[in-house]
Amino acid sequence: MKISLMVQISKLMLMNKISNKIIRIYEKFFISIGSTSIFIAQSKRFIIEVKPSNGECDVDAPRLLALSPFRFRGDLEALADSKKFQVFKVSDKWQKKMAALFYPKGFKLGFNYYDSNPDTQIKKIQDSTRKFFLKFLKDLYAKFDIDCVIGACVWYPQDYEWGYVSRMINTPYVVLHRENLITGDGHYEQRVLQLKRYGIFSGNHIIVHNERSKKAFVESGYVTSEKIDALGCVRMDEFIKSINAQVSIGASVNMQNSKKVTFFSFQRGVGLRGVTEVWPQNHEEGYTDLFAKTHVAFAQLALDNPDIEFVIKAKWGGGWLLEIEKVLLDAGIKYKELNNLIITGDGNAQDLIFNSDVIVCFGSTTLLEAGVANKFVVIPYFDEALDSKHSRFVHFKKEFSLFKVANNIQEFKDQILEGLENPYIDSKIMDARYKAFEEHVSFMDCSATEKYSKSLKKIIKTSS
Repeated sequence: MKISLMVQISKLMLMNKISNKIIRIYEKFFISIGSTSIFIAQSKRFIIEVKPSNGECDVDAPRLLALSPFRFRGDLEALADSKKFQVFKVSDKWQKKMAALFYPKGFKLGFNYYDSNPDTQIKKIQDSTRKFFLKFLKDLYAKFDIDCVIGACVWYPQDYEWGYVSRMINTPYVVLHRENLITGDGHYEQRVLQLKRYGIFSGNHIIVHNERSKKAFVESGYVTSEKIDALGCVRMDEFIKSINAQVSIGASVNMQNSKKVTFFSFQRGVGLRGVTEVWPQNHEEGYTDLFAKTHVAFAQLALDNPDIEFVIKAKWGGGWLLEIEKVLLDAGIKYKELNNLIITGDGNAQDLIFNSDVIVCFGSTTLLEAGVANKFVVIPYFDEALDSKHSRFVHFKKEFSLFKVANNIQEFKDQILEGLENPYIDSKIMDARYKAFEEHVSFMDCSATEKYSKSLKKIIKTSS
């Protein structure tokens, strides 16, 4: 029975593979004759509207099309909820498939794709892509009445030609750049070097979260100061409003009754772009010991405190969760038997912050988010984090005095327990946290959405 089932599955997989090849041949034929009809027909499946969570948007509001939408992490929903725009999103898988139709067999996209004078093969790919996209995007934007195209990062390869050609046909391409965490000197230098490899920005405008990020973009020569603004982070407006609402009604630190600690997990190579990978294959690189010791100690606290809920939150699931599970199993911790320990890549980070008494962070903006939410925050700072080759890449060192900093594993455990007993934060510390949040993340007056709205509408108007 099992063998028969496996045979059937294999046959289906083979048929699917053959079917995909036939479709690809069919699509390439349409490209060769300059017809966009098959792709416009496909768009009904791959472009959908992001509806406001409450009510309807004005039908006359400008229409935005978001590329690589899963990278926006709440910004699209926030823009839709503002009702200042009708927001649509396109499948990044469809984007990648469209781009691949113009690649020769075995082609791998590299930094040389962005050179001002690319080699013959790349020039041929770019010319053929742009020739077809000129008609395809005109037809697509006419179908959905798109006024502006937005991206989430300047270096996403699947977005590059969409943005490039969009500007050519007078549909503005604006990047709401999300990668803005460059708090250390090492981060700044690496960001400037990284941007220099991408040549010159081919879109209309870039919006970043903070002035330091803007400075790096301009210093690299990637974009001129007239084409970039630092306007905060849209999705943070509602977060700050929620914090203010709690303060106004005198809400307790934890919105739930039970005690809870959340550890926002970190990658072994967090913040080390240009030095090593986010998950280094060589365990001699990155924060190998810091990662293992902190996750094991956290699980041990869960084991010793069964009445307290402990959550390890990864930014996403898959391999990240496997990394966490491995270090726990290597330490002999049967984590699945702990009813009070949750290890997950799901859930909303800000909800976890609100519903926790103590937050553990390393190398993430959740540090400042938890900080302005009046949380007791513990930062592990030992082992490889003290190494001279890493110290310039540790995030938020300037802000360490605003939080609890654990210098060894025992302090790490003790400070978490201290926060559960006495989570009080001094008002002067809170004022300094607000200032740090505005410097690195967004505005405490919840003005980011309005700033983005004015900027996008101005760009749309001047491009029409």
